[in-house]
Amino acid sequence: MGAEFLGNTTFLWFARIGLIIAVVLHVVTIIQLVRRNRAGQPTRKVKRRNASTLAAKWMAVSGTLILVFIVVHLAQFTFGWIDIHEPGTEGFEYGAVYSNIWGAFNVWWVALFYVAMMAMVCMHVYHGAWSMCQTLGLDAPDRNKLIRTGSAGVAIVLFVGFSAVPIAMLTNAIPSPEESLESESVRIDDTEHQELKLSGDLG
Repeated sequence: MGAEFLGNTTFLWFARIGLIIAVVLHVVTIIQLVRRNRAGQPTRKVKRRNASTLAAKWMAVSGTLILVFIVVHLAQFTFGWIDIHEPGTEGFEYGAVYSNIWGAFNVWWVALFYVAMMAMVCMHVYHGAWSMCQTLGLDAPDRNKLIRTGSAGVAIVLFVGFSAVPIAMLTNAIPSPEESLESESVRIDDTEHQELKLSGDLG
């Protein structure tokens, strides 16, 4: 019913705009924090303490890669400026989300790229969640292990969930758009047949 008033992609665009605003605010905040940290450092050169985890060391790198990934993702699946798809499948079609991602993720290196980017995203999320707990003063020697485990758990769940899509499409673990339409058509025909049979029995 909502589509009649707002269109099929209105809520999707609300979500996109909200996410873009969140990303911009996140980047601006990080830049401000970096400037404050540099301004607060002593003028003498001192040996800086190494970051304790790989995620912490790669925070700037993963953040930059994620920003590039967002641009590529929008260019490929929202605007169709990047149209890479498996030969024999249809190219980009606005609004045809399932068909678009199916055609793209059946190109092995595109699927691999997205899985790698999900690893970057989840590494970023892991350290971000841990840092958030530190900022809020929730960290303590008796809770740090639990907080790190929880942060890692969230990151792993996100990685598995989002990586499952390109992997499943690449390995044909889920049906193609054509197969999905055929299955839906068969299901509708079976339902109509059962309804007609039931009507005949009642009559």
